[in-house]
Amino acid sequence: MRMRQSHNRGFVEQRYLTVFFGIFLLSILLFAGSRALPLLSGPRIVLDTGSPRIKDRGTVQVSGKVYRSTTFTIDNSVVIPDENGTFVKELFLTSGHTIMTLTAADRFGRRVHITIPIYIPNYGTQKNNEESSGRKNGDQGEKK
Repeated sequence: MRMRQSHNRGFVEQRYLTVFFGIFLLSILLFAGSRALPLLSGPRIVLDTGSPRIKDRGTVQVSGKVYRSTTFTIDNSVVIPDENGTFVKELFLTSGHTIMTLTAADRFGRRVHITIPIYIPNYGTQKNNEESSGRKNGDQGEKK
C-alpha cells in the first residue's frame, strides 16, 4: 500500500499567508493615501473673520491661517506665517474702494487666490474736520 503525501507547505497554510499579506498591503496603501491627500489637494487660505477688519483711519487688519503653502502674499507683498500657518497683517489703505488679493502657492506651483473688495470711508484730515464743524483753534463756537 502506498501512503498518501500531504501538501503541507510549512507551519501556516498558504491561504492565511495570502490574507495576511493582502491586509498588510492594504494598510500600507491606506497610510500612503492619507499622507498624500493633503499634497494632492493643494494650498488653502482660511480667514478668521471672513473678511478683513477695518480699524480707525484706514488701517485694515487681515488674519487667518494658510495651509500647505510655500509662498503666501497679500497684494504681492510676501507674508511669512508662523509655524502653524497663522498670519496677522495690518495694512494702511487709502480711502475709497480697493481690492485686496491674497495668494498662496505650494511647491508644485498650484495657486489659490482670494479677492476681497474693501471700502475705506473718507476720514479727512483733522484740519478739515475742525473747519467743517465750525471750530477753529480750539474754540467751541459762538452761541447766538
